[in-house]
Amino acid sequence: MEQTEKELYKTKEKLQQRSFGNHVIMGNEQCQHYTAFPDFKRFEACLNFLSVGSNGENVRTKGTSEQKGSGQCWSLSSEEQFLILLMKLKNGFSNLHLGWLFHCDSSTITRLLISWVNYVYFKFSSLPIWPSREEVNVSLPDVLKKSSPTLEP
Repeated sequence: MEQTEKELYKTKEKLQQRSFGNHVIMGNEQCQHYTAFPDFKRFEACLNFLSVGSNGENVRTKGTSEQKGSGQCWSLSSEEQFLILLMKLKNGFSNLHLGWLFHCDSSTITRLLISWVNYVYFKFSSLPIWPSREEVNVSLPDVLKKSSPTLEP
């Protein structure tokens, strides 16, 4: 038990020594640069909407079973995994560079990105993006209402 506690302590220390992570985007300028969100609160709000779980457990990882891979990327929080996705989408960082920043293999980053893109697509595709006919009619300019009486309900 004592040996396990020592290993746990060493692992926690190692995680805290990361040079890059979600703590980097706490400032508005950095958050916008890396994620395109204007501030960290909106980053968190989007992540909360996605409801991925504390370590992204709701995101089904592509190409893996329940076993943990060799990339040591499994210790990343859901915030860091989402940050990796946004950094890839906004800035086009290579998987090798993202792996270096987050101490993961590039193949692990690839699997993570594929899984997250699929999950985010699934979650956002359920949102209604088109207004109803009634909402369109309410906001229709008078000129269009007069010229196209069929648009009226």
